[in-house]
Amino acid sequence: MPRKPLQDRMRPALHVHRLGLARMEALEGSRIAIIFNGSPLSNGDCGSGESEIRRWILENDWLDAIVMLPDQMFYNTGIFTYIWLLRNDKPASHRGRVMLIDARQQFEKEPKAFASKRNRMTDAHRAWVEKRFFDGWARNYADDQVKIFRREDFAYHKVSVVFWQTDENDKPAIVTEPYEKSFTAATVAKEQDFYCREAPSAAPKGQNHTSPGQSESASVALGILPVVSP
Repeated sequence: MPRKPLQDRMRPALHVHRLGLARMEALEGSRIAIIFNGSPLSNGDCGSGESEIRRWILENDWLDAIVMLPDQMFYNTGIFTYIWLLRNDKPASHRGRVMLIDARQQFEKEPKAFASKRNRMTDAHRAWVEKRFFDGWARNYADDQVKIFRREDFAYHKVSVVFWQTDENDKPAIVTEPYEKSFTAATVAKEQDFYCREAPSAAPKGQNHTSPGQSESASVALGILPVVSP
C-alpha cells in the first residue's frame, strides 16, 4: 500500500491542535501539552502562517514552558523533541514569562533498542523535570538547565534595510531597490572592502569619505555599512 503524502498524514494532528487552541480561547483554565519536533520553534518567515501562530500564542500569553527532551525517544525517529506547555490561566509569577527546561540528559538506555527508540525516561527523570518546572519560577532560583525569558524576547519584526549616499548635487540619494544579499560576516566584510577600495578615487585627497551627518559607529551597530560619498 503506497504511503500517504506528508500533508495527509499530518492533517489529523493539525486538526487536534486547532481544536485545542480553540478550547484555549473559549474555556478559562484550559491546559495543553503538545510534543513537537524542532520545526515549530522557528519554521516560517516573519508574517507567515507559522510565525503568526507563534505570535498569537505569545501575545495571548498562553505559552508557559518548553521542555527539550532527549533524542532517540520514539520508534520511528531519533530526533530531539520538545513539549510545549500551554495554559490560559497563568498565575501571577508566570505571566509575561516563558520557561525553557533542558532535559536532554534525563534518560537511560533501553535494555533493547526498538528501531530508533534507544532511550527512555523513568519516573525519576520525569520527577526531575517536574521539580524544576514548579521551583524554577522563584526569583532567586538558579539552575543551568532552566532559563526564563520575557515573552517579548521571542518576538521580532522584519525590516527592510536600504543603503544611501549623496548624489551629484550633494543631496541624499535614496536607494529603493531591495538588497537581496544576506547579512553574513563574509558578505559584510566583502562590501566594506569594496567601498574601501573605491574611496581614494571617489573624492579629492584629504576629503572625508563619510557622508555628511552619518555616524559610522551607529551604522555598524545597526548592521548598515558606512557609505562613501561619490
